[in-house]
Amino acid sequence: MKLALILIMFYVGELKGQNIARINAIICLDGEIVKKIYSPKLEVLDKGDLKRDIGLGYFPGNISIDSNDYRLLKSKDSFSLIFSMQAIGGGVQNYEVEAGKDWLNLDYIIVNIYNTDNKKYKNKLYPLPGRKYTYELEYPGGQMLRPRRK
Repeated sequence: MKLALILIMFYVGELKGQNIARINAIICLDGEIVKKIYSPKLEVLDKGDLKRDIGLGYFPGNISIDSNDYRLLKSKDSFSLIFSMQAIGGGVQNYEVEAGKDWLNLDYIIVNIYNTDNKKYKNKLYPLPGRKYTYELEYPGGQMLRPRRK
């Protein structure tokens, strides 16, 4: 009886697992791998420029989304990864990273976020317009780097 219950639970878990799409991604903040993010979502513009939020799960190396949402993302040219992280000192910092559907076809992507009000990066990198941070990307065969201050 216990064995049958365990097999049923395993089978149900397998069915649920098939409805999840995974993107191999690592998010780094100021040179450290992010282990926990708050309120992660993907934001997509639908017809008529209506915003649609897609919930996701994250742990280092993996972004998980529903397979139906994954198909929606593949039909879009771009979308935004939006999330919050607990900042040192207790505050919460919100981040938005522009993404493209090519992310979905990459073997992996590394998102390096730099707080430009951090002393280490303040005189090295320009912040994004209206933000206190910038980001760079690394992926197989290339990278996207931001201009450096001279």
